[in-house]
Amino acid sequence: MTKLTDKLTSGYFKARNALNQRKGQIIEIFVENEADVPFWKDIFNRFGQPNIQTKIHPASKDSLAHGKQTVLKNAAGEFLLLCVDSDCDYLFDGATEQSKQIKQNPFIFQTYAYAIENYQCIAENLQQVVLEATLSDEELFDFVGFMERFSEIVYELWIYTCYYERQARQSGSNSLEITLDAINLSNQIDIVNSGENELLNLEKRVAEQLKSLPEIDSVTLNNFKQQLEQLGLKPNNTYLFIQGHLLYNRIVKKLLERVCHFLKSEKRQEYQASVASDSQKKQKCNEYHNHTSLRNFETILLTHKNYISCFLIQKIQADVHKYFQRVKTWRESDR
Repeated sequence: MTKLTDKLTSGYFKARNALNQRKGQIIEIFVENEADVPFWKDIFNRFGQPNIQTKIHPASKDSLAHGKQTVLKNAAGEFLLLCVDSDCDYLFDGATEQSKQIKQNPFIFQTYAYAIENYQCIAENLQQVVLEATLSDEELFDFVGFMERFSEIVYELWIYTCYYERQARQSGSNSLEITLDAINLSNQIDIVNSGENELLNLEKRVAEQLKSLPEIDSVTLNNFKQQLEQLGLKPNNTYLFIQGHLLYNRIVKKLLERVCHFLKSEKRQEYQASVASDSQKKQKCNEYHNHTSLRNFETILLTHKNYISCFLIQKIQADVHKYFQRVKTWRESDR
């Protein structure tokens, strides 16, 4: 049996607001899952207005069904906003049905980066994550340089991936399966030289995988690259647009594990080498352990908001600002 809450519309929430005028207007915002709520709440809070509340939660509470398709089945409107990860839809730029739906509907908001995880892994902020997780300000690893080199290496492979995925979506055929197995780091990254050996190995694997893919003629490929560059995808920032869980689990998490482990070990050795008494050394090591165990890098990555200066975040903010300007106009016209 279909429930009323299975197919919610903006009109339903508009009517509910009319019945509860004393509480002010409530804008419902549907997201893909609970983990997305803090991100979108922070974005919308920056444009808060008197007498307007935003309630952000996953699209389906009863069935616990999560994900992009669960969100997009709802009818977005003035009082019901939908917020989703872009995945590749931003890069498809209206060339497929779903990307067209997201691009043209002013009540659907997207991340522009592949997913929220990509923002959590912003290269410029990884050193700050290390500092908070280890209480060490030693700049052991060049995160920005590494992520730029990483991006340049995987750029061509990601272009091929997007091209064949878009082609499949347009034709309704099965997509060419590109597993991106090449994009992976070992668990024993040489952090002393900022992962140079890892990058060389990655370059070889990516080149081998590219050889196995059907070739795209140079004119078509260059035109596609130019289209994506106009959207913001460049060789040195590819990591913002690749699969977010892949970026986090295969790359950033492994980097941070190695760097944080090294710096914590270094800090404990520093305490042990001091001229303090054994009891003082033990106390200092325990204090350090207690401090750092409460703030591990994964917790910090999930909660930091240091991505706000990213040019893609600014695109989201522009969309939200435009929406609230619409709301202001509607409210004035209703008086």
